[in-house]
Amino acid sequence: MAQLANHELPQSIIKELQIDSEGKGFVTRRGLARMCGKSHPTIQRLLENIAKGSGTCTSSKSLESIVGQSFEGGSYLPDYVTAAIIQHYAVSGSEKALESLLIFSAIGLRTTIQSLLGWKPNPKRKLTPEEIIELCCLPVPTTWQRRFPEEYYEHLSRLTGLILQGAERPGLWAALTKELVYDYLPTGIYTEIKRCRELTGCYEKLH
Repeated sequence: MAQLANHELPQSIIKELQIDSEGKGFVTRRGLARMCGKSHPTIQRLLENIAKGSGTCTSSKSLESIVGQSFEGGSYLPDYVTAAIIQHYAVSGSEKALESLLIFSAIGLRTTIQSLLGWKPNPKRKLTPEEIIELCCLPVPTTWQRRFPEEYYEHLSRLTGLILQGAERPGLWAALTKELVYDYLPTGIYTEIKRCRELTGCYEKLH
């Protein structure tokens, strides 16, 4: 019951949820079946009995507020209907329904407490360009080291049709590396790399 411990719903359930422009929530019949630990046909039969006011639903305290209502015409059910049915199955002994009920109760209680106490999540602060450069670049230039695996150059060779001869690599490969690698780095990183290169007096390699 990892979801129960974390008070979170699994993604397989979350994708069955929907919300309208007024903020009202809806759940698919399939999603409701999963939350109750029941089959889809079982949920369908229960909804039919609720609409007819027949079967065991007439004696269920959890369902009495929706008995007589019909929910045909769509795959989504209103949130209040979903809550009533989950509670119905939880009271009837379904462990899965009880787990779902506790999760929703915990989420609702947490949301209420946050609202009453005026809590708001801290927005994630974006790093400044200077902070990004500090994280990506060493404080002082170092001696050159091989950064790309040999496989990288094998791919460049197939891409360009050029073959490596000796230790020197074709100039076109350097241009492609700038375009395919360095140009995708955060803004300012490539400029800082070139500055470090100039400081070392090494104009052939990017560190």
